[in-house]
Order: sequence, then C-alpha cells, then structure tokens
Amino acid sequence: MNASFQKLALLFLFFTVALHSIAQQSDAAVTISKIGNWLDATALKTQKGYVWAAEDGYINTINAALYAGSAGVVLFCLEAYHSSGDKKQLQLATEAADFLANTLPDNLDTTNDESGGLYTGIAGIGFALSETYKIIKEEKYRIAFLQCIRLLQNALTAEGDKIHYGSSTDIISGNAGIGLFWLYAYNETGDDKLKQTAAQTDNWLIAKAIADSAGFA
Repeated sequence: MNASFQKLALLFLFFTVALHSIAQQSDAAVTISKIGNWLDATALKTQKGYVWAAEDGYINTINAALYAGSAGVVLFCLEAYHSSGDKKQLQLATEAADFLANTLPDNLDTTNDESGGLYTGIAGIGFALSETYKIIKEEKYRIAFLQCIRLLQNALTAEGDKIHYGSSTDIISGNAGIGLFWLYAYNETGDDKLKQTAAQTDNWLIAKAIADSAGFA
C-alpha cells in the first residue's frame, strides 16, 4: 500500500468516525428534547413551581425526593442542559427547583426515617438546590440549600461522639447517604462543623456495623 493511499484511507476513517459521533450527538439531542417535551406536558404547574407524580397520572404519588420526585427531575434537566444547551431543560430545572425551595417544611418529620435521606428526603433536596444555584446563580437556591442543612441539623440525635438521623443505616434513606450529604455540604460551604458532623455520622455507622470474616455489614 503506497503512502498516498494510506493517507486517503486514514482520512476516510477519520471522517467516518467523526460523522458517526455527530450522528450519535444528534440522536442524543433529539432524545433529550423529547424527554423535555414529555416532562413539560406531564408537569403539575403551580404558583410555587413544577412538580411531577412518581407515576404519571397518579396525583397521590407526587413528591419532592431525589429518587422519584422533583429533585431528581432538577438534576436530570441540569445535566441535559449542560450536554445539549437546550434552554427548555434549564427552564424545567428552574421551575422544579422553585417548587423545592418554596415547599420546604418548617421541621422534619423525625418519625419517618426517610424524611432525612439522600434519595428520599431533605438531603437529596438540598443537593439538588445547591446544584441549581451553581448553574443559575440565583441566591434563593443557595438560601434554600442552607435551610435544608439547618433542617437536618435540627433533627439529629447526638450520642457522645456519634450523631444520627433516625435508625436507618443505608445510603438510600439512611445515615450512609446523609453522611455523604454532610461531606458535600462541607465542600460547598467550607463549614468545619459539617465536616465534624460527617465524622460523627461515620462513628455512629461504625458502631452499628456487624463484624464478620468478610468485613463489616
């Protein structure tokens, strides 16, 4: 194979890969747009912001959580906007974040372990609000994020060098996930008290761990 033919083959390969990448990006943009249209069509649009039912059409499944509620929609739309530049995604994220900020409770229901969780409660809501602030740069989202921190702090149970919310240990609704939120909150605020709270949460989790030959469970 002569040098000219090799160059031509490599050039053809380059354009083939480039065109495939463009086609994939185009398909992704179309998919993101369709999801945005569906979210817009299925949103419950209130004066406080947009909210969605966890199961389309079932109004009683509406919630704000990261796992199946508005906080999860916020994060999806922020990422969709980041990847596609689609302003509709940014609008949806903003409306959903408005609902989260405008419906924060005065106090957490400490009889329900899930109300503090990362995927099920205020920790995940706080995370979504903080990520919104970092993109939108509107102070109301930062204020709401800090309010989530205070709500969770006020509901903690202290036991010496240990601290916890409720009795669950898992990452979805329990103290493992809440511990990650404390680390995130420390990283975003620089507040050493939050780093200490994360360490105290770890102490509680370690104390609850069951040792066996494979490690902790």
